[in-house]
Amino acid sequence: MSSLGRILSISFNCNYTRADPKKAGLHTSLAVDKSAHDINSAVALADIEYFKDAALTVTKSDRFAMHMLGVDGAGNEVVVNAQGSRTIPRPKEGQKGTYRDTVGISFEQGEISLDAQAGTMVIHRSGQESIFVHRPSLATNYDQQFLALNQHWLECVRGEAEPRISRRATLLSALAIVALEQAPPNTLIDIRV
Repeated sequence: MSSLGRILSISFNCNYTRADPKKAGLHTSLAVDKSAHDINSAVALADIEYFKDAALTVTKSDRFAMHMLGVDGAGNEVVVNAQGSRTIPRPKEGQKGTYRDTVGISFEQGEISLDAQAGTMVIHRSGQESIFVHRPSLATNYDQQFLALNQHWLECVRGEAEPRISRRATLLSALAIVALEQAPPNTLIDIRV
């Protein structure tokens, strides 16, 4: 990625199956359910130190939109946008739902687009032909991901591994989502650890 220059912006988009009615009350805010993951990813990818402007513009059980202006370790601004919906009709009993995640990262010299459900990535470099990559290993498998994350967490607790995300990054993302959820919609806030 370094050949593309520094990161200018990161955009996350999700489109999920409606929440299971049997779990009513568990999913009161898609922003709380999803955006912490997006913030963690942005902080890790762009080395974001703090967010000087952040706003949650839509927060509902089935939709959210968040806009943030982060500052990286070198003092450069990084735009972070995340939005999503949980509006796809539920599948028939016994079938899995749809959980489509896409990520776009803009750099000084190009961009990368990732479709996590399809396992595809497109790399655009300024002045060059785009590169299309399709690898099933890029596709998100939630069962494997959940197992791997919990295994890694246990290894960290036992002192057998180092966390993949720093304590500061984890604290920043947790603070960000709590602060954004508590602020009135469209209110710009500053988030620092």
